Amino acid sequence: MRLMVLLSLVCWLLAYATAGAADDPRAHADYYIEVFGEVSAEDDSKVGRAHQVFEQVRNVAEDPIGFTPALKVINSDKQPWALALPDGYIILSRGALDICYDGGGKEQGDARLAFVLGHELAHLVSRDFWHRNVFLSLSGASQSDDLSSVKDIVADGFFDDTDEVQSANTKAFKRKELHADDVGFLYASLAGYQMSLILDQDKNEGFLNDWVRQTRTLNDKTHFGPTERSSFLETRFNAITAKVAFFKAGIQLTQFGRFRDAQYLFEAFAQSFPSHEVSTNLGYVHLQQALQYLPEERRYQFWLPAQLVDAPELFMATRGLKGALPPNAVRHLREAEKYFEKAANARRDDIPSRINLASVYFQLGEFYKARASVEEARVLDENNVDALVLRALILNEQEKDIDMWPVATRLLRKLADKGSLSARYNLARLYQKRGRDADAKSEWLRLRTQFGDVPQVYRESTCEALEEDSDCAQLATKTYPYPTAFSDQNLLDNFKSSERLTKSAWETDTLQAGPLFVERHISSSGDEILLIDGRPLLLTDHLEKPISTEQILDGCGKPNERLQISQRSMWKYGSSWTAVVEGGIVTELWSITP
Repeated sequence: MRLMVLLSLVCWLLAYATAGAADDPRAHADYYIEVFGEVSAEDDSKVGRAHQVFEQVRNVAEDPIGFTPALKVINSDKQPWALALPDGYIILSRGALDICYDGGGKEQGDARLAFVLGHELAHLVSRDFWHRNVFLSLSGASQSDDLSSVKDIVADGFFDDTDEVQSANTKAFKRKELHADDVGFLYASLAGYQMSLILDQDKNEGFLNDWVRQTRTLNDKTHFGPTERSSFLETRFNAITAKVAFFKAGIQLTQFGRFRDAQYLFEAFAQSFPSHEVSTNLGYVHLQQALQYLPEERRYQFWLPAQLVDAPELFMATRGLKGALPPNAVRHLREAEKYFEKAANARRDDIPSRINLASVYFQLGEFYKARASVEEARVLDENNVDALVLRALILNEQEKDIDMWPVATRLLRKLADKGSLSARYNLARLYQKRGRDADAKSEWLRLRTQFGDVPQVYRESTCEALEEDSDCAQLATKTYPYPTAFSDQNLLDNFKSSERLTKSAWETDTLQAGPLFVERHISSSGDEILLIDGRPLLLTDHLEKPISTEQILDGCGKPNERLQISQRSMWKYGSSWTAVVEGGIVTELWSITP
């Protein structure tokens, strides 16, 4: 009986989907525009806002295979309120816009609309890992009656013998719609909208209740009730946001070179939210671990430009020396390849992942694959300097029977003259490899004058090429001269005592990340301490009185490195502390213990 029910359900759904996609005119956006008419931004300012929100949510969603999603707003205040169509369009009614924005501020309206659009985008994307993620997020949560009923359906991977086909269909629809709630909510969160605004504590007054009341869909048998959906989403929201701070800690640890620890934190986050960003960062940490297994002279022979999402710039090596790669390096490179491919496939306009993937292939000596990946990046942005620098190096290596050295050096010269430091470094390397030592030295000396913007490993390589002493690469820096939350030298010793950490001024979150037990302690003023296996490791000081970049340059000198992470610039001083610069001011200090 169970098998018959499942087969009947599958056949019914396939027949419905096939007919809807192939024969039913309602499967296409043109039908709704013809029947209701389209509303433009000139007709209604909320429509322009809707397109902005849609683009922001679409940018974090995975692309459905075969088309790029688009939005159309129709002139209707009834069904269909919001609808995903097989041709890739999402239809949104003017009435749905009014429900989202009326009676609340712009931020609340944006959050509501982002959720609605995210829900419909989720219908266009295959998310085959959802059931596992729900269980991971809900395990251990306090159970309300509403949440329990949701879990009962989610946990039911097959139907009881006593279930009828109609009951099975209803359950299938409910699971599908709850899936869309889940994924759409996460899309909207990742896009930066304040999703807590749709999760009112009094769920009878929340957005979902408001939505079903105004759309008159309270008795829709294909959805859970609004209170049940709110309970589910709130639990998922709390599970995700609790791990966001650990994701940030993974970025911090990556910046300090603690790649294995960061890997565990990113993997833990990926269990709840396997997003584009976490795929990119996992690729990054595997790539950095691969470099650790290469001989130092091989690791930094070339400076391959690369870009990352929410991670420091990537410093790459080359296949330039003969000999097989160490097995551990190959293992991490293949892991990096897997994650960068996943990130690139998730977004068609993702340039950084394509550049990173080309860098991985370059390391592996797979130059034709590297060329294909970097050309994909150039299609998206033909003037991307990082892609152009990498392309020149690939050309030099790609054709064994054709000397492409003149072409590569000519391309790098143009880029260096326009200000690319990585192009100048690589140009010097190519001159050096060809035995044109005088030309190479000229480029090294020009690079020497701009050391403040050159990463330390490449400063050291430049000094070695110039045969200068070890002090050549060091920039004159001072200790941070301003009082901070962590100025007390005995602070770490005090934090080893559980008594200090259990004071009421501190809140504690914990996470099991692979073999690591991670604790995050945050004070009422926003300062943080991260402990791994009971040992204080990472300190974050949220400056109550931010200082200007001019002040830190006067007090500390030039940083050893400037790294870009999203909209923030990381000014790294030595190996132990970093100043976080946003909008021309220092807002945070990061410090790592020895």
